Amino acid sequence: MYRKHLKDRNAIVSCHIRKGEMRLRYGLGVLLGAIIPGIMFIGAAVINVLGFGVTDPLILGTLWNLYVLWFLVSAVIFVAPLIIVRFMKREMLRELLLFEVGGFAFFAPLWLFFAAEMTGYSIIKLFTVGVENALPSPGLGGTIVGVTINSIILIPMILVFMIFGAFILRPSFVYGIMKTTTKSALEGLKPAGKPETERPAEPATPPPTTPAPPRPASTEAAKQKLMNFLNEIGIPGPTIQKIIQAGFTSETELVATSSDQLAQMLGISASEAEGILVEVQKKVFFGGIS
Repeated sequence: MYRKHLKDRNAIVSCHIRKGEMRLRYGLGVLLGAIIPGIMFIGAAVINVLGFGVTDPLILGTLWNLYVLWFLVSAVIFVAPLIIVRFMKREMLRELLLFEVGGFAFFAPLWLFFAAEMTGYSIIKLFTVGVENALPSPGLGGTIVGVTINSIILIPMILVFMIFGAFILRPSFVYGIMKTTTKSALEGLKPAGKPETERPAEPATPPPTTPAPPRPASTEAAKQKLMNFLNEIGIPGPTIQKIIQAGFTSETELVATSSDQLAQMLGISASEAEGILVEVQKKVFFGGIS
């Protein structure tokens, strides 16, 4: 019965850890998807600002070449993380692609508005006129010319981009992809070879008449390890003794216990029990990061 109870506790802890990891990955993925278009548009805005008041054709040509170069660098910034993940952690590629595409679609219009205000090109003008020389394109004689995106095309494009980005980045959709990614990663950790069904059958042995008592040395070692762990995170000595006397032998058992149960078992207030569990969970899940 105790083993079954401990197995259920471990399953609960594992579920909480997986949920925490997915939330962290989701937050970092959305942040990455927001930063990449920001780098692209802010860089283009800085180049635009450098051309304020410039009338010299030579300098203007240099700034245009710099803008074209930045356009190519922006493409590399977008593609480079995908290439790196493709070779280092292939199962994460689809998840990263979702964050990059969804983040670019949703956040690029917002960065465009910010860059327009930054360069003095108002949002009103953006919606009425469009963006001049927005995209480099091959021209006559092997030259590179700027393509203007007028407001008739720009406004629907912005709406479609933001709706598509919100659709891609919705948590329910991304979490489904994350679960598939996590399952693939766990399957990749299984050693190749004979499947479980091909294990040699063990000789039948009669069940013991009485359960074997636990080894005192192992129990004492587990209790000492738990005491050292609680000392490390700053739990007072009397409280540690109460925890040991309550029958806890590992931090996993503590994490799987609710604050109300812990308070009742130790004879302390619910707030004190919650504080103990918070410190234990921080150390177990995040290595003590505050």
